[in-house]
Amino acid sequence: MENALKTSFLSKHDLGDGFRRDMKVVLGLNPDVVARLPEFAFRATLTPTTREKDKIYQKASSELGIPLVQIEPALNVSAFLLRQLTPGGEASADDEQALLADLKEALPCEDDKSQILTRYLEGLKKFAKQDLRVAILQRAHEQSALPILNEVSVEADFRAVFENSYHYEEDIAAYSPKFLGTIPLGIVRLEFDGTQDDAYFQLSKRSLQVLIDSLVALQKEIQVAEKSISAAQPKQ
Repeated sequence: MENALKTSFLSKHDLGDGFRRDMKVVLGLNPDVVARLPEFAFRATLTPTTREKDKIYQKASSELGIPLVQIEPALNVSAFLLRQLTPGGEASADDEQALLADLKEALPCEDDKSQILTRYLEGLKKFAKQDLRVAILQRAHEQSALPILNEVSVEADFRAVFENSYHYEEDIAAYSPKFLGTIPLGIVRLEFDGTQDDAYFQLSKRSLQVLIDSLVALQKEIQVAEKSISAAQPKQ
């Protein structure tokens, strides 16, 4: 690079070919599409799970009329820059014009793309000034120590009931099961973000009600805690 970099962020980090490749995708999009990237990147960054983030990416692909394979790298690099521009991020203290100049130098950026890049950075800075930093910290604490629930799947099932069960030491030829009927059960699958193993369990009608009541009680406790925390915070 011929000229000395003006920003501490780009001076400290060699962003590499992946960053340049993704930014090339951004600058190759229609200017109106590029202007919407910060908005979708902001929404995706706020989501608590990968699945919800993927849904926002799919929504962006649908609304903007861009294939998912093309919009995904553009949103990924937008989210990366958004985090760096957020108060406390490594690019937050850098002058906007200096950052723009360094990005033009690093990419490189043709003159006809300069205005697009300027508008793009302005959009990122706008969303970075919102409550993103607090939201990122809250999500980090929510997901620390334990996996976070990503998805719940449920289905109703029936199980056959027999008068007696077969035991291995018994004579199989003499075993004659007697069918008594069926009982309804609920089957629950829990998928956790960041783990490969799903959790499965079954519920009777009574245990289902116990679970529902416990979750409603937990919901009430969280609501009370939120109100108490908000009331205790000093007003700006």
